[in-house]
Amino acid sequence: MAYNGYLVKVGTTKLPTKYIKASSYKATPNQRQDLDSYRNGAGVLQRNVLEHTASKVEFNTIPMKNDDMAEFMELIRSNYTSEKERKLSLDYYCPDTDSYKSGNFYVPDIPFPIDRVDDTNNIIWYDSTTIKFIEY
Repeated sequence: MAYNGYLVKVGTTKLPTKYIKASSYKATPNQRQDLDSYRNGAGVLQRNVLEHTASKVEFNTIPMKNDDMAEFMELIRSNYTSEKERKLSLDYYCPDTDSYKSGNFYVPDIPFPIDRVDDTNNIIWYDSTTIKFIEY
């Protein structure tokens, strides 16, 4: 399956690409995980690679006003299967296979940099921020 009109789907919700700075989209699929790997006395790496691989997906948002940011964040929050863990199911476009992959991910802490404040019109302008999804 090739690209199908979205980069990321949280739960059943496709994140609108209007919020995503396309050039910042990064998918790092199937990251190998080691357990107790070490270098032997000759300095040769002895790896114990686990069967489970974990993917990471990240992108920067576009700069946006507070009401747009609230709408964007609600799309993510409303799909949490565990709010405490910020856990959700994720489908993401995987460039190396030109296909979509799925998994259970969590959202690490998100910084919200403010670019400027318009007190007269009650508007906060947020600068671009990085959103990450890390697979369990």
